Amino acid sequence: MELRESNSEEIRSIDCKLQLYSKKAILAFSVLFTPIYGATLLMHTLCNMGKRKTAYLILSGSVVYTILTIVIIFIPEKPIILLAFLLNLAGGLILSQKVYTLCIPHSDYHRKKKIWKPLIISIIIMLPLLFAVIFDYSIDY
Repeated sequence: MELRESNSEEIRSIDCKLQLYSKKAILAFSVLFTPIYGATLLMHTLCNMGKRKTAYLILSGSVVYTILTIVIIFIPEKPIILLAFLLNLAGGLILSQKVYTLCIPHSDYHRKKKIWKPLIISIIIMLPLLFAVIFDYSIDY
């Protein structure tokens, strides 16, 4: 019994030193942008914990998921925006609730990392894409 308590204390002291992105941040980035963005935050978190192989596997799976999402959204002649949102939400929930919990079982003990830097980078990446889509739809063929 004493061994378990000291092991738990050791886990807390190790995890408290790490700053990791939270489940909420991963879910928000996945929904607002794409699951690739959420997976990138999770990948960064896992790399900080020394789980590089798992991190790259999750990012690869997220890329495949996002490609399938794009294909599904553009199957109809007119893309369905609500479907994109729902698929991003599903991907974000998988990443933040299932994968995060499996890979980071003691997530309650770490400090939360600020999201401002990845948020600014994400917006800078997405704005030109958004303008390209808006400009493309405004042109009459």
